Amino acid sequence: MISNFFVLLGAVNVKFKVMEDLRNTPEKHPCPSKMKLICLTLLIISGITYSRSEQYDVVGPVDPVLAVPGEDVILPCSVKPNTSVVDMRVEWFRQDLKDSLVHLYEDHEDRNTDQIESYRGRTKLNHQELQRGNASLKLSSLRISDEGSYKCFIQSKSWYDEATVDVYVEDKSFNPWRTSVILSSIAVALIVIAGMLIAAFVHKNREHDELQNEKRRNEQEYDALQGENSAIQEECSQLKKGIIQIQEECKELLQNENRSVKQELWMEISKIQEEHNKLQKEKRNIQKECDQLKNEKWDLQKEHIRKRNAQKEIDEGNIFCSLQ
Repeated sequence: MISNFFVLLGAVNVKFKVMEDLRNTPEKHPCPSKMKLICLTLLIISGITYSRSEQYDVVGPVDPVLAVPGEDVILPCSVKPNTSVVDMRVEWFRQDLKDSLVHLYEDHEDRNTDQIESYRGRTKLNHQELQRGNASLKLSSLRISDEGSYKCFIQSKSWYDEATVDVYVEDKSFNPWRTSVILSSIAVALIVIAGMLIAAFVHKNREHDELQNEKRRNEQEYDALQGENSAIQEECSQLKKGIIQIQEECKELLQNENRSVKQELWMEISKIQEEHNKLQKEKRNIQKECDQLKNEKWDLQKEHIRKRNAQKEIDEGNIFCSLQ
């Protein structure tokens, strides 16, 4: 973020310088008045593009560097993407010391006049690897005092970045005090572990006793449930027998009811049959009466016709007599 701020600040400075030149020499400037804004924009874009083309990331190791006193160790540091750092400033320094300079490379040479006294003659940069973006520092004859946090700082004309390298030195020399401290720490750790194991064992025993008691309670409950189950099964068998008896009684009742119903139906049918026969007789009698009435009606009609004809003959005779 800081590097981006400086890049933008440089671009703004370029913009103001160009604007000042345009104001001071308006007639002699090669860009026409209408093209001033376009020329100014192109200059700013070219400056920003040039600055961004030099951006890079300084990368260090993810894990700390472990080493033994007296050995040579390499503190890794490189530039991504791979870019030559020959023309850049490469500085290694300690974060935890007041006089922090460990190694300085600037203007194509090592400049270690302000280097920490304990590092003199023990630091080296491979100048050939600088062309490939590798700024790793070789530290010879490692000492216990070399343990700490290191910074790899790489700066160009328009950009800079840094990475952290942690160094841990393992002291393998015999130290009675340190050995006693380690042994006492181990003893305390063993005592704590033993106490934890004993507490865990006691806890497990309590849990085991509780589980055993719970198991006995469960067995008693299981026996009681088994007794209840057997009693329920006996009741179920008795209920089944009762249901079978009820079903048989129902069948008998149904059969008896069917018989009585059949008898009643036969009686009703016989009654209906008798009534039907009576109705048939009455119908025949009514039919006979109807036939008699029809015959009487027919006789009456004949008598009426005969009387009408006789009357007609009488009338005709009277008319004839009156005419004579």
